[in-house]
Amino acid sequence: MVMTTKLSELIKEGNEIKNGIYADNGGGFYATFLFNDHNKYIKWAINSIRYIENNFSKDENYIKFKETLEVIDKNVTPTEFNKLLFILEYYNTASEDEPKVDLENNQFEEVLYSIKGNTSESEYNELKNIINSDTNETKQIMIGKLNSLGTEKLSNIIASILFNLKR
Repeated sequence: MVMTTKLSELIKEGNEIKNGIYADNGGGFYATFLFNDHNKYIKWAINSIRYIENNFSKDENYIKFKETLEVIDKNVTPTEFNKLLFILEYYNTASEDEPKVDLENNQFEEVLYSIKGNTSESEYNELKNIINSDTNETKQIMIGKLNSLGTEKLSNIIASILFNLKR
């Protein structure tokens, strides 16, 4: 199953869930908070974790996100829920700030040529299939595949790319 959830959708849905948190004092001195739709919250939490795992799993805020989910599971508060939204908004800002490389088509072909010249046919075909896929997981899959090539092949690919682009 391909996950097509976007970060902006998660933030929007998170705000809707936050607005559905209500105080339920149950006749006691201290109010406890509950979700208007707990199942919607669970689905949102799962989708958010998947999104972060696929795109930012090595970031320290991922750990904070999961820890905050554990706190909310014990005691829902709007303040704790806001922490989750702040982390998602941080990721949204971080992904917008990520530099975009605008390669002309012939430069992209040069990059593919450099990869092809420094990998086996099967490795090249796997990488090309990953490049052509359009899922939220593409970047993580590409990183994993590139890591599996080893430092020598990666060094050769990068040197070839730089050399060819310089010409």
